[in-house]
Amino acid sequence: MKLANTKKVRTGIKKFKEKIHENGHEVIYDPKKFIIIKGARVHNLKSVDINIPKYKLVVFTGVSGSGKSSLVFDTIYAEGQRRYVESLSSYARQFLERMNKPDVDFMSGLAPSMAIEQKTQIKTSRSTVGTTTEIYDYLRLLFARIGRTYSPVSGIEVKKDSPESIIKELTASGNTFPQKIYVMTDAEVSNLSELKLRITDLKSKGFYRIITENEITDLNDIDEKKFLKEYYPDADTEEKKTLRVLADRLMFDPADNESVSRLNDSIELAYRESDGFVIIRQYEGDDFTDLHYNKYFEADGIKFEDPQPRLFSFNNPYGACEKCQGFSRTMDVDMDLVISDKKLSVFGGVINIFNTPKHSKHLTDLITEADDYGLDVHTPYNKLSEENKKFIYEGGKKYIGLKKFFRMIEKEASYKLHYRVLLNRYRAFTTCSECGGARLRKEALYIRINGKTIFDIVKMKISDAYEFFKDIKLNEYETKISERIMEEIVSRLRYLNDVGLTYLTLDRLSNTLSGGESQRINLSTSLGSSLVGSIYVLDEP
Repeated sequence: MKLANTKKVRTGIKKFKEKIHENGHEVIYDPKKFIIIKGARVHNLKSVDINIPKYKLVVFTGVSGSGKSSLVFDTIYAEGQRRYVESLSSYARQFLERMNKPDVDFMSGLAPSMAIEQKTQIKTSRSTVGTTTEIYDYLRLLFARIGRTYSPVSGIEVKKDSPESIIKELTASGNTFPQKIYVMTDAEVSNLSELKLRITDLKSKGFYRIITENEITDLNDIDEKKFLKEYYPDADTEEKKTLRVLADRLMFDPADNESVSRLNDSIELAYRESDGFVIIRQYEGDDFTDLHYNKYFEADGIKFEDPQPRLFSFNNPYGACEKCQGFSRTMDVDMDLVISDKKLSVFGGVINIFNTPKHSKHLTDLITEADDYGLDVHTPYNKLSEENKKFIYEGGKKYIGLKKFFRMIEKEASYKLHYRVLLNRYRAFTTCSECGGARLRKEALYIRINGKTIFDIVKMKISDAYEFFKDIKLNEYETKISERIMEEIVSRLRYLNDVGLTYLTLDRLSNTLSGGESQRINLSTSLGSSLVGSIYVLDEP
């Protein structure tokens, strides 16, 4: 941009316009279209007058020391920032540093300015590409809203069973309707006196029928003493037993609104009386099937966490991995130090710690059991299968395994100095063994969207993540809930792709980025905010 060599200058401050005679023609510079600077003297600038067009990419070039940074950063950016801060309330300004006015006679046409420098200013190891661009914040919200929880034991989806979802499942079962259905609950008792109280309580609430040996027993028609003795022959016995209580029985027909309404009310009643558990017995002739439901987030004996944004935050104690505290790395046994030369075989002494006389017996146990687990002790370690390596790490019948061996060493190291010395020889900062580098507690990794956990997504290259979210398949309900969130995620990933950062991953630490990568991330973040009328000042983009 050529600095203006003006012959005549007249400034109309009231109209914020300049009339400048250049080459014999009168030129009007409007502050709505230009940034007007008069008499800039910051650092080595010598009363520079310049008019910079808005809504264009303007490049300042010159030799070192010519005043490029003084004009762009210390004059334009500094004054833009200062004026923006002055527009804030006095309460807000007290929390901000005082900004000095640049040495300049007159400036007009300025907008709030942002400087994007070519350097990495973030030093914390908690900041990642995902958190810097705020994509991770949207991912947390997305998983909390439409994430599906899967049991790590059976792999089935875990859901809370509402009366509506239970009726929907029964309707879709494909059985012949109308169908005989029992709505039941289980009541636990521990001794005879508790059983007596439970029966009295059931009668007072209007529950007179229980299921004994798959037959209905009416509590009004039984000999209570005989019934109690059948349950507890010895009155002093302390043993947990279950009373199956019949809450309702009906002929269920999905086409009959009255039938559907009654079943809904019966399930809600059973939930209230049993603290959230219900059993639906479906009859097909004389045969029946018992279906167990509950209003809790449970499956396979595990109580799962309700998905919420803080569960997916490694900066929050609630969601962070307990072992690594959300840093992804811990001081632990480094297997690369234990097995340093992977070209050696087990017989050739690949496991360094087993080569000492004190611990050589573990190597003997390993070689003795090797055939039983299909391990060739003469094959180099780097050519062994994953199953063979797992056996070396996990152990066998007599062979202790490296995992248990180091646990034993850690126990001994708590009160023996020479064990602490031995342990420190094989310890280093390694990927957390608890979360595998995900930084999150294991409960967060049970939740998936389209088969992917949040850790799977942040491990992807940005180009792959962009394609994943562009082509994601969601049902109508999920689409409606996540529409605005998905729009933000796709938009920000597209900006990162457009500035050439396709090869980065969202879990890449911000303090490991180069100056150019950091600048492009900051630029994509600023552009993604959809601000208009702002000045972006880039240092050697």
